[in-house]
Amino acid sequence: AVPGPQRPGPPGQATAAKASIELPKGVEWPKADKARRVAETVFTDMRKSQKKPLSHRRRAYMAACLSWHPDKNLKHQEVATEVFQFLQAVKDWYFEV
Repeated sequence: AVPGPQRPGPPGQATAAKASIELPKGVEWPKADKARRVAETVFTDMRKSQKKPLSHRRRAYMAACLSWHPDKNLKHQEVATEVFQFLQAVKDWYFEV
C-alpha cells in the first residue's frame, strides 16, 4: 500500500521515532522534509513485506513507483522526484531473496 498525505505529529516526533531505521548500504534519505516522511513510511511498509513472495513485492514496488513517478505528480513534482529516486535506490535491497 502506498501512503497518502499524512498530518505530522508534534515537531520532531515522526523523524525521531524513525531515526533508528537503518537503510541499506549506500542509500540516503531524501533531503526534503516531506519527501523524507513519505520515504520513511514507504520504506517501513517495504520492510514489513520483504518476506513476502517476490511476485507480491514486485507488484507492490511497481505500484509505489507508479504512484510516486514525477510525471504522475505534477503538483508535487519535487517531492515525487525525491521519493521516486529513493525507491530506485532501495530496489535491489527489496528484491533480495
